[in-house]
Amino acid sequence: MRRSIPLALGALSLSASTVALPTEALAATTYKGAFYSERWGGAQVSIKVKGKKITSISVYVQQDTPRSIQLDSVAIPYLKQEALKSSSANIHTYSGATTTSEAFIDSLKSALNKAHI
Repeated sequence: MRRSIPLALGALSLSASTVALPTEALAATTYKGAFYSERWGGAQVSIKVKGKKITSISVYVQQDTPRSIQLDSVAIPYLKQEALKSSSANIHTYSGATTTSEAFIDSLKSALNKAHI
């Protein structure tokens, strides 16, 4: 919908138009959460948001041991999938990778706060 608003400045007359863009026309914005350290390493989540929905997630994970590398290779994809489905930090931890899950969720909450979601 277009509206013109006339504006008179002395002898000069201007009109301004406003156009409402659909949400799909807006570009996705990236928000980086804080890095959260935990016993076996740490995690930092970056999210892309379009409207009020998470469209993608990338995760930096600092791993401490071969076991944490093994657990994170399964836990991180699970956590990303759950966060994408819910577009929130209201997700379950991954059994066996509780501290990594908690660091992921805390960093995700930080990114969501920056995105005002």
